[in-house]
Amino acid sequence: MPPRRPTSLPAVMRIARRAVHRTLTVVGAPAVSEFRDLQVEGLDNVPAHGSALIACNHRSALDAATVQAVLDRPATVVLLQGLWPSADGDESVRVQHRVAAGDLLLCFPEVHPSPDGLVHRGHIGLGALVLDHDLPVIPAAVVNHGRSVRFGAPLDFSRHQGLPLARTLARSVTDEVMEHIVELSDQGYSDATAAGARQQARRERREQIAGRRIAAAARRRAVKVAEVTRREQRHLERSDLARRAEEAEIVARRQAEEAARRDRQQFGEGR
Repeated sequence: MPPRRPTSLPAVMRIARRAVHRTLTVVGAPAVSEFRDLQVEGLDNVPAHGSALIACNHRSALDAATVQAVLDRPATVVLLQGLWPSADGDESVRVQHRVAAGDLLLCFPEVHPSPDGLVHRGHIGLGALVLDHDLPVIPAAVVNHGRSVRFGAPLDFSRHQGLPLARTLARSVTDEVMEHIVELSDQGYSDATAAGARQQARRERREQIAGRRIAAAARRRAVKVAEVTRREQRHLERSDLARRAEEAEIVARRQAEEAARRDRQQFGEGR
């Protein structure tokens, strides 16, 4: 029986993102290792065997390749958005196989690269993944403009085993991991998601562009008004000059007529 092909848009998008991550990791890791002088701290915190989860900050599309380039064993990138709220989707099945095989997993709880240099709210799928599989979590951070990777001490959440998986518990685990990531990264923290921050930045850019356009339109209107005002002023000045010239002409004519009248009177009295 041929494998079932996903028909929903979210499923197709998950497959596409997985393919992009795989390509960037497989192709990008050697390139990053070759062309970047990478530094690594705390690599001994990553277990050499057995399944574990590396949770890293997300600053660029090359983060997966950068982390993989400094590891001594391959890591499978996990798409957390495919793990919550659904627990039986394609990504969940894939993760189950990887954990059963003892593979090392890598995730980026922010899902999207940070648009503002801050560490953003982690996806709740991180907590669900940890609680479902009782995985140790190694917090990590790509720092120094992608030239260094730091690994923190493993976090153990086995104290939650036996408790029913609930949103509040998954959120608590996720937030605890994010706190350690923030400490490693030396970045500030924003409780907004990276996607939300990116949308907000886009809105602000659109507003700035709209504001610049409004200001430019206002300047153009001001220039037009000033030009119309200058034209009206010149017209008034020309009208005033014409009126004054006409008045001067009338005065001169009257003066000439008065002088001629006096001359006639003078000459008439002389005779």
